[in-house]
Amino acid sequence: FDLQDWKEDLLPTYSPWAEEWTINDISRLVLRSSGFDQFDDSGAVWEAAKMLSTRLNGAFSSLRSSEPLSVEGIVERRPDGTIAQHIIFAVGGAHARARGGALSGLTQVGPTTIQRWIDLADQNDLIDDLLIHQSAEPNWYSLYKAFEVVRELCGGHRELERRDWCPTDLSRFTHTANFYRHSAAHPAQQHPPKGPMSLPEATNMIRGMVSAFLSERLQGAK
Repeated sequence: FDLQDWKEDLLPTYSPWAEEWTINDISRLVLRSSGFDQFDDSGAVWEAAKMLSTRLNGAFSSLRSSEPLSVEGIVERRPDGTIAQHIIFAVGGAHARARGGALSGLTQVGPTTIQRWIDLADQNDLIDDLLIHQSAEPNWYSLYKAFEVVRELCGGHRELERRDWCPTDLSRFTHTANFYRHSAAHPAQQHPPKGPMSLPEATNMIRGMVSAFLSERLQGAK
């Protein structure tokens, strides 16, 4: 399902994009980017691909609740059409999830939402940080860091609360997150919140906030 998400949201003609190649008689999904063209050796491409996949994992996590994908190796298509494999690494285990939605019969015009989010990250270091935080396995630390970046990008807490997409129970999230991310280090100073938010609730809340903010930024970028 997560591979299918990448196929549907990383369309050719806009960077980054995904293509299916046959490698050793096996169909594989290949991540491509115009940014790779500047590198002459596979090691540099590998480092760039790992960083790009981290940002993409954060974007897909926020938009589609996708599980993270790992870059497995580097391949090169030679002028004669043959494919050379330069680096091969093991891929992490997969996670099962339900996949909602259906394919649209409409043809995508212009870059997809994911591709536009990556473009925003290329232009803004804070948005880049936001996608990186969202790429991590959800925990109270990474979720709170993502919240802090959204708050800063909005211009502070008051400006964040003025957004119509700002959750009404935001304080419940911040109290819960602050308790769980600091309680081990400062147990005597922490008081558990009444009616704490669960980690899945918090994950969905932050994903929604990230998606709403980035959609707002895209509207402003038109």
